[in-house]
Amino acid sequence: MVQPEEAQLHQAPQSELVAKGEALFNDPSIGESGLSCATCHQDFGQYKETFKKPYPHFVNMANAKAGLDKVNAAEMVQLCMVVPMQTDPLPWQSESLAALAAYVQDERKRFAEHSR
Repeated sequence: MVQPEEAQLHQAPQSELVAKGEALFNDPSIGESGLSCATCHQDFGQYKETFKKPYPHFVNMANAKAGLDKVNAAEMVQLCMVVPMQTDPLPWQSESLAALAAYVQDERKRFAEHSR
């Protein structure tokens, strides 16, 4: 799930990516498990203290499932696609991956503010 050095995420205005990412975050059809990202993370559920830190940062699941010491937002999305969502990772250049990564980064900021 490590982002290849040559992989560039899709570029679009941040507000558009966050809005599309929010829709995808709540969509149970993006994976094969019947879960949406929000299934585990509704109302900031399942986020650990490390989620308050800007990416890249340590994530227990990324370390336990892939041996990674740090992940960026796109890598975390990819890992979630494969493990809990039980589907293939998204193409690195896809709008969907960029949107989910943008939303996760936005969610991280809101979580950090909420947890003060």
